[in-house]
Amino acid sequence: MKRKVEASDLFKNEKILVYPNPGTEKIFIDTNNPDSISHLQLFTLNGKSIYKTTKNNIDVRGIESGMHILVISYKDGSQTSRKVMIGK
Repeated sequence: MKRKVEASDLFKNEKILVYPNPGTEKIFIDTNNPDSISHLQLFTLNGKSIYKTTKNNIDVRGIESGMHILVISYKDGSQTSRKVMIGK
């Protein structure tokens, strides 16, 4: 019998810390398994990609203030997202 995989099952052991939130200069991403991350991508609420990096931080000094969506992509092809606020 095949088991149905729920979205919550995929990341139940993955701890992700995004700080500071709101961020004014840099936003850092810490996880209990940093080698599993492929890249980070920041989107506007309209879905426009505005930043992509393979590092564990995002320089937000040139990014417009407001709410954004951070998508964390893993090497296995899975993704998770977090809301981040950028303030000046």
